[in-house]
Order: sequence, then structure tokens, then C-alpha cells
Amino acid sequence: MIPAAQDSTAGYHHRRSSCDELLAAAQLATDNDGMTGQAGPTTPLLDEQPAPSARQRAFVIRTLALLCTCSLSVGSHYASYILGPLKTRLSREIGTSHTDFGLLIAAFSLNSTWTPLFGGLLASRLGTTLTSILATGVIFIGQFLLLLGDIWENVRLMVLGLFIFGLGVSPLAVVQETIIVRFFKSHGLGVSMAFGLIAGKGASFVAARTSYPLTESFGPRAPFYVATLLAALSVVMNLIYIATSKWLINGAGAELEPIDIAAEAQIRLMASVSEAQALKQVAEKRKVNFREVTKLGDVFWAYIGLNVLCGMMWSPFTHLAA
Repeated sequence: MIPAAQDSTAGYHHRRSSCDELLAAAQLATDNDGMTGQAGPTTPLLDEQPAPSARQRAFVIRTLALLCTCSLSVGSHYASYILGPLKTRLSREIGTSHTDFGLLIAAFSLNSTWTPLFGGLLASRLGTTLTSILATGVIFIGQFLLLLGDIWENVRLMVLGLFIFGLGVSPLAVVQETIIVRFFKSHGLGVSMAFGLIAGKGASFVAARTSYPLTESFGPRAPFYVATLLAALSVVMNLIYIATSKWLINGAGAELEPIDIAAEAQIRLMASVSEAQALKQVAEKRKVNFREVTKLGDVFWAYIGLNVLCGMMWSPFTHLAA
């Protein structure tokens, strides 16, 4: 059997075994709900520890997945912070007024008010793999239009480019964090999330630090070319992640998404209708449901309020401060 076929078969076995565990857990929950009050003795499940070589292989695969995931947002973070230091240059060469520059920033920031929620819904329904390429593709298109607007000295085209660019930034951040949680839920999640933030904030710092020096060394449009190149690089890394996602998910033993569970349910439909229906129910429970939002506790809403207040204090000034 060729290696590609082996990886495909192994990936299917991982999905199948994970779905078997979900079915067993659902059946156990049903049995417990059906008890009349006396719980019988239960036998504790012993977790099988993988061999050291298997743990090392899983660690390497998770590291590769983290590298791919962190690279997805490098282009968007860099492109988000090149405008602030270039305000004077844009005013001098293109003739942008304070109003025009404010419109550029507003066009970029407007879509960040609602797209995180939309990105979460897309990730829940379509899966992180498809949602990620949609987000990085939109970011690249917007950045390319921004570059053309700068070349043609067309402020309206630059505004359009930033508007489209803003459509993909927040969904990509949501997808990136979801992918990290998927691979590192029980393997150092905090450190992995920190690496994702370091990659993004590092790119933002480099953008603010290098955008004006680039104009002095390589011409006035050099920052836009670099930002477009990095956005294209993020798309390429995303395509690599998509091509290797099944291998990464299987090797790392990553958590299945609703779309994966639904696909397995469709496969089992001919063999066992009851199993297929049970898996579909599990997949639906894992999807985002707006009606369940009202059931979230006070701690959740306090956290949301704290984030809103923090965002109100620093978000409006980050680009101007650059």
C-alpha cells in the first residue's frame, strides 16, 4: 500500500474510533438518565498510555500544526499596522486629508464589530479548514486592492480594499484560536495560545517599526508590497495546512469537529441507521445555537463586558499611536 493511502486509512480509523467513543459516551449518558435513583457499580476506565515514540511523534505533529496555524495571521497582522506610520507620506504624495485617513481606518475597523460572531458560526458549520481559507483569501484580496489603490493613488479603491480586508481579519483570529484549541486542548493549551498571540503581535510590531524605513530604502510603496507578499504567504501556508490537515489531525489525535462527525454519520448510514442518527445528534449538539446563549451564566457576561471596556480604551488609538 502506498504511503498516501496509508495516511488516508489511518485518518479514517482515527475518525471512526473517535466517533465510537462519542457513541459510547452518549449511550452511557442515556443509561444514567434512565436510572431510577440507584446507581450500580461502575468500572473505572483505564487510559491506555501511548508508547514514548508515539508521544514524540504526536508532539512533533502538533508542533507542525502550531507553526502552520501561527503563520495564518502573520500577513493580516502586518498589513493592519502599516498605515499609521505612513500617514504623513500618504498626505504628501496622495493628498489624503485627516478625514480621508480616518475613513481608511474606519473602513478597516468597521467589520471587526460583527465578523467575529460570523466567523464563529462559519467555523461551527463549515469547519475550521474551509473557514480558514475563506478568511485568508478575503484578506489577500483586500490587501491586493489596497496595493492597487496606492499605486493608482486612488483613495476610494484603498477604502474598498481595507473594507474587504476587514471582513477576514476577525474570522481568521477566531479560526486560528479554534484550531489551536482543537490540537492542544489537553496538551499545553495556554502556551500554545501564547505562541499564537506572539506571532500576531510580533508581526504587528515589525510592521509599525519597518513600514516607514521601507519607504526610505525601497520606495514609497514598499510596505504595501511586503504586506501583500505576507498575505499571499499566509494563503500558501493555509493551503499547505489544508493539504496535510487529515494527516495532522490523525497524528496528533485532534478533536473532531461537527463536520467530521456528520461525515462519519453519513458513512455509517447504510450499515447502522441508529448509529448514524446518534452521531448526527452529537454533531448538532456541538454546533453553535443562538438559543443557548441565554443559558450562559453571569461569569460569561461579566467577561464579555470586561472585554468591551478594555477594547473601548485601547482599540480606537492603536493605529493612530503607530
